[in-house]
Amino acid sequence: MTKEREALDMFGALLMKRVRDGRIGEWDVAVTGGGKSEQGLFVRELLQSFDAQQIDAIRQLIPRIVDTALHNLLWTLEQEEAVVIGVHTVAGFVPNLSEVSIDELCGELDEWILRLSSKHYPGPPYDGYILPPIR
Repeated sequence: MTKEREALDMFGALLMKRVRDGRIGEWDVAVTGGGKSEQGLFVRELLQSFDAQQIDAIRQLIPRIVDTALHNLLWTLEQEEAVVIGVHTVAGFVPNLSEVSIDELCGELDEWILRLSSKHYPGPPYDGYILPPIR
């Protein structure tokens, strides 16, 4: 593995574990009635009249909403010349991830989700941004 690929994967793993997976898990707990945080109590009250199918639909939307936000963040960071993401790897420093990504940083997201995330969409294996039918 090249240091550039290692840097991209380190950055992707950071986003998947500390941002994506954490937020999906946090919102899933809130939507299913768990958690005692102020947010959890607010969501529980907001959704108290929803049936199981409606709750399931919301649960299916959570990862897609998080992924859209991550995609837009990555695209924005790449477009902003004043922002440069550098990563230190065991093999050395990669000064600008945007320059080493073949498919732009936002284009790396789907692969990072498949390989580095523990939270995948309900239903068949990750289908990109196509919503599976609500059961």
